[in-house]
Amino acid sequence: MVSAVKVKFNRNFYTDPSFYIYFIVTFFWILDIPDASDVYEKSICIVFTVIGIFATIKILFKK
Repeated sequence: MVSAVKVKFNRNFYTDPSFYIYFIVTFFWILDIPDASDVYEKSICIVFTVIGIFATIKILFKK
Protein backbone atom coordinates (compact mmCIF):
# COMPACT_ATOMS: atom_id res chain seq x y z
CA MET A 1 0.00 0.00 0.00
CA VAL A 2 1.39 3.38 -1.01
CA SER A 3 0.72 6.37 1.19
CA ALA A 4 0.72 9.88 -0.16
CA VAL A 5 3.16 12.39 1.25
CA LYS A 6 1.60 15.73 2.03
CA VAL A 7 3.85 18.72 1.54
CA LYS A 8 2.66 22.02 2.94
CA PHE A 9 3.89 25.28 1.42
CA ASN A 10 4.90 27.84 4.02
CA ARG A 11 2.93 30.91 2.96
CA ASN A 12 4.72 33.08 5.52
CA PHE A 13 8.24 32.29 4.32
CA TYR A 14 8.89 35.98 3.68
CA THR A 15 8.64 36.70 7.42
CA ASP A 16 11.57 34.39 8.17
CA PRO A 17 14.85 36.36 7.94
CA SER A 18 16.81 33.13 7.43
CA PHE A 19 15.14 32.73 4.02
CA TYR A 20 16.67 35.97 2.76
CA ILE A 21 20.08 35.17 4.22
CA TYR A 22 20.18 31.72 2.58
CA PHE A 23 18.86 33.12 -0.70
CA ILE A 24 21.47 35.91 -0.90
CA VAL A 25 24.36 33.69 0.17
CA THR A 26 23.33 31.01 -2.34
CA PHE A 27 23.13 33.65 -5.07
CA PHE A 28 26.71 34.79 -4.34
CA TRP A 29 27.99 31.19 -4.29
CA ILE A 30 26.44 30.67 -7.73
CA LEU A 31 28.15 33.83 -8.99
CA ASP A 32 31.52 32.59 -7.70
CA ILE A 33 31.44 29.25 -9.53
CA PRO A 34 32.83 30.61 -12.85
CA ASP A 35 35.53 32.60 -11.00
CA ALA A 36 36.92 29.56 -9.18
CA SER A 37 40.52 28.95 -10.16
CA ASP A 38 40.74 25.19 -9.68
CA VAL A 39 38.61 22.10 -9.13
CA TYR A 40 38.88 22.36 -5.35
CA GLU A 41 37.44 25.88 -5.23
CA LYS A 42 34.76 25.00 -7.79
CA SER A 43 33.68 21.96 -5.76
CA ILE A 44 33.43 24.09 -2.59
CA CYS A 45 31.23 26.59 -4.43
CA ILE A 46 28.99 23.83 -5.76
CA VAL A 47 28.67 22.14 -2.35
CA PHE A 48 27.71 25.37 -0.60
CA THR A 49 25.31 26.25 -3.41
CA VAL A 50 23.53 22.91 -2.97
CA ILE A 51 23.40 23.37 0.82
CA GLY A 52 21.93 26.86 0.38
CA ILE A 53 19.31 25.61 -2.08
CA PHE A 54 18.22 22.82 0.27
CA ALA A 55 18.11 25.23 3.24
CA THR A 56 15.95 27.65 1.25
CA ILE A 57 13.62 24.86 0.12
CA LYS A 58 13.35 23.65 3.70
CA ILE A 59 12.10 27.10 4.77
CA LEU A 60 9.62 27.20 1.88
CA PHE A 61 8.14 23.81 2.74
CA LYS A 62 8.00 23.75 6.54
CA LYS A 63 5.68 21.30 8.21
